[in-house]
Amino acid sequence: MDKGGERKPFQGTRLISVSGDLLAGNPPCEECGGSSFIHDPDTGETVCTACGTVHSVQNLNQSMRRSFTQEEFEERTTHSPTNTKAWDGGISSVINYTDIQSKSVPSEDRQKFLRLRKWDKRTKLNNSRMRNLSIASDKITRMVQRLELPKSVHEETMYLYRKTLNRDLVKGRSIINVAAACLYMACRIHKVPGRLNDFEKADKEMDKKAFRTAIRLLIRELDIKPGIHRTAPYIQQCVSKMKLPVEAERMAKEMLEDMVEKRQTGGKNPAVLAATLVYIAARRLRLRATQKDVAKVLGITEVSLRNTLNDRKKEGVFVLP
Repeated sequence: MDKGGERKPFQGTRLISVSGDLLAGNPPCEECGGSSFIHDPDTGETVCTACGTVHSVQNLNQSMRRSFTQEEFEERTTHSPTNTKAWDGGISSVINYTDIQSKSVPSEDRQKFLRLRKWDKRTKLNNSRMRNLSIASDKITRMVQRLELPKSVHEETMYLYRKTLNRDLVKGRSIINVAAACLYMACRIHKVPGRLNDFEKADKEMDKKAFRTAIRLLIRELDIKPGIHRTAPYIQQCVSKMKLPVEAERMAKEMLEDMVEKRQTGGKNPAVLAATLVYIAARRLRLRATQKDVAKVLGITEVSLRNTLNDRKKEGVFVLP
């Protein structure tokens, strides 16, 4: 308000005038009762022109707006979120051999960039903890790619490894064994099917005994309570790898539900039971799936599959065509 008692209109930049009728039926201004508003597209605020009260705020994602000039592009470009899969969170500097316009660096400046890259790397890996985390991150990424695990498991693994490193549980132990143990526990937490033998084959440097010892260490020191293995994820994995139709997976899960209701799954290996159910479903649907193929997909032996199949036949649970 000015000295005469008259209200001055709200002053702003890059504003768009809107009337009260265009505000989706919103009531007049609570402060002065006015019905004239202006909208600021930069902040998403709708303001009363009489008293300046913010009437509403709209959440905007400006990264989706089009940019026509270089200045608008630099103004609206947002940075990517923190990458929890990277050892440095994905926020450290990266020095390339190209400039901002993707043009190669002139030959007279190339030596300068080489020195910058060298010192940048030294400053980021200036202590043993960061070097340890960098090596573990590379090994975890390699194992995740080989085992074809989802992103959620990768992120959980890096979280567990950082937690293990902060508690000084990696000292005196091989990085690969502790990293593989964290990966296995992440799979158990997210209920992703994975057996110990699969993780032991993911890296040649892994020691079987030390790997299993590291798993027990994580459970004890980090107070992790991993869930038990379920049969249904193994059924999905087997059907997917063998490229069987959806009917086979549905039939196998129906048989599994029937066994759960009758309490016949106790003491059974989930992978072996899943392979047996998939094999029976394939036989009933007249699909080409041998015992050898099914056993190889889930990493079990044909003897285990046949023994489970024969036990189920004796109990009258399954009848093959």
